[in-house]
Amino acid sequence: MTFWTLIITAMLVGGGQTPAPPDLTGVWEMSVSGQEGTDTSIWTMEQHGEKLMIRFKDSEEEVEVEGTVQGDQVEWVLSKEFSGFSISSLYRGKVIDSDTIEGTFGIKSHALTPWKMTRRKSSSHG
Repeated sequence: MTFWTLIITAMLVGGGQTPAPPDLTGVWEMSVSGQEGTDTSIWTMEQHGEKLMIRFKDSEEEVEVEGTVQGDQVEWVLSKEFSGFSISSLYRGKVIDSDTIEGTFGIKSHALTPWKMTRRKSSSHG
């Protein structure tokens, strides 16, 4: 009886917990490869627990969106205006290590395009 009490206690204390999300705060470079080559863009993330604030800047505008981190999974939606229409792309990814995220994006679940993000190293020397 004591053996099973220990097993159940261990499961309740440590078995059901998800690991703390990795700290993704920083500047990231996203690479997307397509038929016409590789396109890169800069993304800035600020993480507070499982919440991500993400800023993306391209030649036309700067967009800020909110995303989530759950374990090693990240997700956010980026909406942009094209010719009067709003198009939303769902970004989903997996944290590979503290400096790499890989995933896909697309409109709903159609025509998913793979992407890879790498954390930019700080240029300050300390």
